[in-house]
Amino acid sequence: MPCAVMTFGGYDEFLMVATCGGTGQFVVQLAKLAGNTVVASCEGGPNAKFMKELGVDIVIDYHSEDIKMVLKKEFSKGINIIYESVGGDMLKLCFNALAVHGRLIVIGMIYQYQGEKGWTPSNYPGLC
Repeated sequence: MPCAVMTFGGYDEFLMVATCGGTGQFVVQLAKLAGNTVVASCEGGPNAKFMKELGVDIVIDYHSEDIKMVLKKEFSKGINIIYESVGGDMLKLCFNALAVHGRLIVIGMIYQYQGEKGWTPSNYPGLC
């Protein structure tokens, strides 16, 4: 079976969604070590400060900032690599924030695991 391998070095823009968990902390450090401009969304305050200490270039407080507007302003051509774990509206936002030939890594859909129906598949036109 063929396997696709993705590298994330080469000075790309890298967005990590919901960064403060163990996976997020690990991934932002790897992305930074690889030479990327790292953008992280998290709850502000101590979490934002911690992300800066880990080397994140731009921290977006998802409680007080509009992620879509910040990304549009800072990265008008889109983000090259997005690491997404939330799902739902955040996944849709990430699709729209991708640069041409950008890569989206989906590791979960925590937003969709909750609720009465659990996870249900969605239709994303244009996804190949």
